[in-house]
Amino acid sequence: MRIEVMSQYRALEYIPHDVTAIISITASFDKEPLEFIGVPEDLVLRLKFDDCDPNNILEHNVLFDRDMADKVWDFVESIRDRVGTLVVHCYFGQSRSAGMAAAIGKYILGTDSFVFDGSYVPNMYVYRTMLEAKYGQTYNGVG
Repeated sequence: MRIEVMSQYRALEYIPHDVTAIISITASFDKEPLEFIGVPEDLVLRLKFDDCDPNNILEHNVLFDRDMADKVWDFVESIRDRVGTLVVHCYFGQSRSAGMAAAIGKYILGTDSFVFDGSYVPNMYVYRTMLEAKYGQTYNGVG
């Protein structure tokens, strides 16, 4: 399975060339769900949380949490043998989606280097929360 990190705009314009699943990350204040070309609803996981961490959060922000991470892992396990591409997107395609894609890549592909190559600024709180949910321990490593 290939893992692609994208901005919201690019994900909305993306035309799949194989069976594709999408993890759609939007901000807590976004109202309407996004519609994706050629991707059935059962292959879309929608999450709403803000680009923050426990040390950098405003009163109205929604923080990524363990329950969300568990939903992501359940989704990934349910689609991993059915899809050729997993798209993970957030608004800019740089932080939340990169942190999540890195954790998924570390588990599924055995590497997260495609995110930690300098092209992204991954949200490390999302990354660590994802790995802690998968491995059941505090994760302090990077990359």
